[in-house]
Amino acid sequence: MASVRFFRFCLALALAWAAMWAVPSVARESAVQGPDAPKHQVLFLNSYHNGYSWSDDILAGARRTLRDSTYAIDLQLEYVDAKKHPGRENMALLARLMASKFAQTRFEVVIVSDNDAYDFMREYGTKLFPGVPTVFCGVNDFKPEEIVGLPMTGLVENPDIEANLRLAALLHPDRRRMVVIADESVTSRAIVAQFRQAAPRFAARFDYEYHNVESPAELVALAQATGDNDVVFYVPIYLEEEGYTYSAEEVLRMLSTHTNAPIYSGWEFLLGHGMVGGKLLSGERHGAAAAYMALDILDGAKVHDIPVEHAPQDENVFDWPVVKRFLIPMSSLPEGSRFINQPAPFYELQKPIFWTIIASLVIMSAILVQLILTNAKRRRAEEQVKEQLNFMQLLLDTIPQLVYWKDAKGRYMGANKSFADFFGLGDPRKVIGLTNHDLMHIDDHARRGDDADQEVLVSGTGMTRMIWELSRPDGQAATLDITKVPLSDHKGQVVGVLSTAEDITSKVSLERQLLQSQKMEALGTFVSGIAHDFNNILTTVINSAELALLDLPKDAEAFQDIQRALRAAQRGSRLVMQMHTYSRPSREGFKAVDIALAVREALGLLRVSLPGNIKVVERIEPGPSTTMANPTQINQVVMNLCTNAFQAMRETGGVLTVGLSRRAIDTPPPGAPDLAPGTYLLLAVEDTGPGIPEVIRDKIFDPFFTTKDKGEGTGLGLAVVQGIAKAHKGRVVLAPAQGAGARFELWLPCSECAPAAEVDQVSAPREGSERILFVEDNPDQLVAVPRALSRLGYQVTPARGALEALDALASGERFDAVVTDYDMPEVDGVEFARSLAQIAPGLPVVMVSGRRGAIEAAQRAPGIGRVLMKPYSVGELSRALGDMLDDFSNGR
Repeated sequence: MASVRFFRFCLALALAWAAMWAVPSVARESAVQGPDAPKHQVLFLNSYHNGYSWSDDILAGARRTLRDSTYAIDLQLEYVDAKKHPGRENMALLARLMASKFAQTRFEVVIVSDNDAYDFMREYGTKLFPGVPTVFCGVNDFKPEEIVGLPMTGLVENPDIEANLRLAALLHPDRRRMVVIADESVTSRAIVAQFRQAAPRFAARFDYEYHNVESPAELVALAQATGDNDVVFYVPIYLEEEGYTYSAEEVLRMLSTHTNAPIYSGWEFLLGHGMVGGKLLSGERHGAAAAYMALDILDGAKVHDIPVEHAPQDENVFDWPVVKRFLIPMSSLPEGSRFINQPAPFYELQKPIFWTIIASLVIMSAILVQLILTNAKRRRAEEQVKEQLNFMQLLLDTIPQLVYWKDAKGRYMGANKSFADFFGLGDPRKVIGLTNHDLMHIDDHARRGDDADQEVLVSGTGMTRMIWELSRPDGQAATLDITKVPLSDHKGQVVGVLSTAEDITSKVSLERQLLQSQKMEALGTFVSGIAHDFNNILTTVINSAELALLDLPKDAEAFQDIQRALRAAQRGSRLVMQMHTYSRPSREGFKAVDIALAVREALGLLRVSLPGNIKVVERIEPGPSTTMANPTQINQVVMNLCTNAFQAMRETGGVLTVGLSRRAIDTPPPGAPDLAPGTYLLLAVEDTGPGIPEVIRDKIFDPFFTTKDKGEGTGLGLAVVQGIAKAHKGRVVLAPAQGAGARFELWLPCSECAPAAEVDQVSAPREGSERILFVEDNPDQLVAVPRALSRLGYQVTPARGALEALDALASGERFDAVVTDYDMPEVDGVEFARSLAQIAPGLPVVMVSGRRGAIEAAQRAPGIGRVLMKPYSVGELSRALGDMLDDFSNGR
């Protein structure tokens, strides 16, 4: 009977003990984390990376304080990772990432830890989180003027370096040299600056040496060089060697292993790794103090009313074995010091009392264990199994790769959420019991998967890097990187197959785009070179033809033949312009153009050549449509797009619709993601033909790709349109058509809109008597062009190349103007013009070139007054010379 009463007493005591601890905790959790409690958004920005003990301790202290508060707080954590990845460019990248990531999040407080995060918020905080107060902690070398005008307050990381120097001087009276070990990081420089402020107060006691260590080998050498006269002060640093990063604790252990000098520092997280100890800052206390400031702000306090805290959050802590190693008397240590690794006494009570208590506890524990052992084991086992299953499922569901496993008969036994989402199942449990043929609507894909599973089952070895292309249930193509391994039971028998698959569709698409970009760049370079050679040939042909026409009567049959040759050469020059437009789009020849007028002129020419079964519909909205453009290129765009539409409808007939409207966009249209917001002119060309097949939509803008019969085109049409669009800072896209046909949209920016300029009238060739030095490396042009200019009255001296021209100038011969080619061996036209500016100041120069970009290059030489693009006629050259000579004679 007495044992029953004793048992009841023990049971009541145990229940009361459990209730005393459980009930308040449950009540507090309910009060703080109830379903109706509002969530407060708080961002914690860590300067370093996860695993750095100092900042981890700060985070732990802040997290515990916020968790135990009366607020329900959603604490979001971001790492700057400045120890491993320093640099302003990384800060700028992080700012852009956070601007995108938190665009829809409104934080009430931002807590930043250490200098890099503090500097980041000072530079980007007002842009990323305008008006949001910031609480900083762990900041070294703080200057109050840094936060003037910013919503910031916090705690200064102010290690008591003076106290540690005083302690080192007291505990090691025979050591005279203080060796300070640091690195070049932001935090390290700030700490060393604080050390240098305190050092002069002990100048009579210590001689100081400062070392910035960059490698483990340099650290070991420095440590081995220290001796019995030295004391080391260690600033937390990181070191790298062959791709491995040593943490601050590892660096300290390496230092203590190779030195006989006592090591001091100012941070508690380093204790236990070889240092003596001292007046040490606690990261957890630092983080908790910052969290209390954040809670004050949530309570309604103004950030500017909370003063910056400079008092150190520290205490005297020492490592017992290291103190013993250096024979430091315990009486010399500050009163109230705390120790780590101190051997604990077994007991301090009197033995009879101690053993009586132990016996009583054993008896009570035995009774309690006897009552609850079986039930507790069962509950623990159930909870462990449940937790493991929940954790495994949670782990699988958070993996972006597709994970699934089957039995030996090819039936699915399970899968993760990514697999279920890929096949549109929703719940992963729906896959259990299904086969590949149940999931995949294409039998070839299902059979391929079954064959691979069977091979793994038979061979007992895994298969890796299988790249498969298949179709999703919604019809979209996907590319998977699949790995398969056998599943074994406890006897080692293969009973199934575990598979993982990574969706690499985007990666494959990017690789294809890169290859396409490289191909287009190489092709552009090739085309540019061909165009340059054609320009030289056509210039000679045009000028020679013009000379021949001057020598023949107009009624002669040869006159008509040469005129046809001249027109053919001029058409060839337009083809070269198309090639240039594709290979090197530029803004040369731009002026204010009424796009509506240019479109109407092109349609007027087009209507005459279209058959009767094709109807042209013009939809040009009224209003201003003037912008900076090249009128010839705009005409070419309309003609190319309309010609493509005509050729698509020539057999069946149809409607060709050309529209022009003014659009203001805030978001880029489909197909032109890099188009900036603004006002644009939208030129749309749409036909009712058969449309463009899906398989060639990504090739239509490739140069020399064409679906036309031989002799119907070069395949440059859409490539030229694309080049012209880019040169005008616009885009051309293949847009969805209303019917079965094709619709192309050209977007031209209106940011440079201006009144339309008057059309220049082409004037007759200018005659003259000036002395001209003509410099050219092409022998044909060196003959044809001087003859043509001489027929107009000019006195022309030809020179083959810049060196021969310089010799002519050095001989004393005088000239009124110089015409020089840009692309010449040895010395190009720009360098030649620079030399002229020195030896013949004021001598005007006309530079001719067959390459785009010559105008920009000419700006590097002050004497170049005109730039003329090849191929050119004698009339164009004479007018350029006349205009330039008139400008120079008028002092312009």
